[in-house]
Amino acid sequence: MVSVTKTSASKNEDDIDLSRLVGEFIDHRKLIISVTSLFTVIALVYALFATPIYQADALIQVEQKQANAILTNLSQMLPDSQPQSAPEIALLQSRMVLGKTVDDLNLQARITPKYFPILGRGWARLTGTKNGELRIAKLFIPGANEDYIPKLQLNVIDNKRFEIVGDDFSFESDFGKLTQKNGVVIDIANISAKPGDKFYISYTTRLKAINDLQDSFSVNDQGERYWDINSIHFWF
Repeated sequence: MVSVTKTSASKNEDDIDLSRLVGEFIDHRKLIISVTSLFTVIALVYALFATPIYQADALIQVEQKQANAILTNLSQMLPDSQPQSAPEIALLQSRMVLGKTVDDLNLQARITPKYFPILGRGWARLTGTKNGELRIAKLFIPGANEDYIPKLQLNVIDNKRFEIVGDDFSFESDFGKLTQKNGVVIDIANISAKPGDKFYISYTTRLKAINDLQDSFSVNDQGERYWDINSIHFWF
């Protein structure tokens, strides 16, 4: 009798008391609803105002030489053999190629519109506000190194003039004119912005620009004759 009593008691302890569980939910309903609502609002705000990340893909077909077809087939049968396109992939990811890309696209210069702190960028995206655009033909800001990226503020005065504001200096210049003042060299080639628009302009070293491009650029061998090129860009 004693063993039967102990067994039934242990089964009762393992059973879930639904009425008690429902009662706990009812007693703490305000706390549960408040916490759930808070995290729901946080998730919605993050989804709406977070900066989107876009990825661009490209597929390249590589034509092989017919004379090397037999050697290629033999090399593929060998264990631990590297893909035939390994040297070309390494060349695409080399600093020589990426460095020329940095120079051609002027990736050392970085331009971001000035928004209201925290929520300004997301609000502009939700309301469909079109950001102004600048194209910098030449830019140099003294003091740039691997640990420090100098930043200036550019204020659009009208369709012909702009103002540069630094930590302890400011000057005005014309769009399309090479200007050298306070160690800053700047030439704004094109502008598509209205008076009053503000931008942040920063300048990084060539080495850092190449390293950043390497971090967001990848080339993968997708088979015998295809490459998949991926590049990730952050939109501000």
